[in-house]
Amino acid sequence: MFSQSLTDFWKFNGSFNWYVNAIDAYTGTLLFPTVRPFSIPQSEDNTWNLKLNSLLTLPRKTQLQASFIYEAPKNIPQGRQFARSSLDLGIKKSIFRDKGELTVSATDLLNGYGLKQEVSNGGFEVVYENFYETQIVTVGMNYKF
Repeated sequence: MFSQSLTDFWKFNGSFNWYVNAIDAYTGTLLFPTVRPFSIPQSEDNTWNLKLNSLLTLPRKTQLQASFIYEAPKNIPQGRQFARSSLDLGIKKSIFRDKGELTVSATDLLNGYGLKQEVSNGGFEVVYENFYETQIVTVGMNYKF
């Protein structure tokens, strides 16, 4: 982890994690749609992730934040998960003599945070993609009484 004030109005921080993703072997029985045995082999993989945040304090009590997340490829029980990333932006403005805040944020601007996995088992291979609702824009306001 690191944190640095680059100037009086710009702060930057981030984290980096490197780890071993170990999966134990497993044997079981599937009951649906027919009874059949299955097994998952043991696997071990080095992988990592990264998160970066940048916060700019702008004039007129306004802040702009950008965040970037990257998750490297990794092993999963049935195969491999591909890398994924997300770039998020947000802006916050003080209003009503600092009694309120107006916020606007947008997540996954580059549409890269969906899951993509390569699954192989029992003589078949498939690429599975699931792009949840990762691209979201929100507008909010709060007021302190």
